[in-house]
Amino acid sequence: KYGVSYGSASEQHIQALLSPFPRTASFVDLGCGKGRPLIVAATMGFKTIIGVEFVRELAEIARNNLRKTGTNATVVCADAVSYKYPPGPLIIYLYDPFGAAVMASVARNLKRHKEELWVIYINPEHSDLFDSWIQRLPLTPVQANLFLENSVVIWHRDASRC
Repeated sequence: KYGVSYGSASEQHIQALLSPFPRTASFVDLGCGKGRPLIVAATMGFKTIIGVEFVRELAEIARNNLRKTGTNATVVCADAVSYKYPPGPLIIYLYDPFGAAVMASVARNLKRHKEELWVIYINPEHSDLFDSWIQRLPLTPVQANLFLENSVVIWHRDASRC
C-alpha cells in the first residue's frame, strides 16, 4: 500500500554513487528489493551492509542473491519506519522506495541520527522532506555524467551539526 514500483540502478550507477563515501560508514539500503546495491557495496569494501525490505518475498530473494554471490551483508525483513539504525556514520540508499507518508517518517527518524549521515535518493519524489534539515551535495563529475538532472540527490550532515 505504501511502497512504489520496484526498480534498481545498474552496478555502474551504484558504484558511481557510492565511490566518494568512507568505507567505514554503515551502508543501509531502505527498500533493498533483490539486493543489488548490497552486493555492489560489499565489492567496494563497505564493512557494515544492511538491506531493509518490507516485502517478505523480496527479502528472501535478496538473501538468496547474497548467498549465491558470497556477499557479507544482512537483510532485515522490516518496516523502514520502525527500523533502528546502527550507531556511527551512516549512508542511507533509497531508490524511490516509498510514498510520501512513509518517506516523511523515515526522514524524521534519520533527522534524529546523532552521527555523520549521507542520504542518496534516486528518483527523489519527496526530496522536500530532506531539504529543510540536511545539506545537498553537488554530484561528482562522474555522477553528473551518468544521471539525468534531478534524478538523484545526495545530502550530507556532519556530526557537528547533529
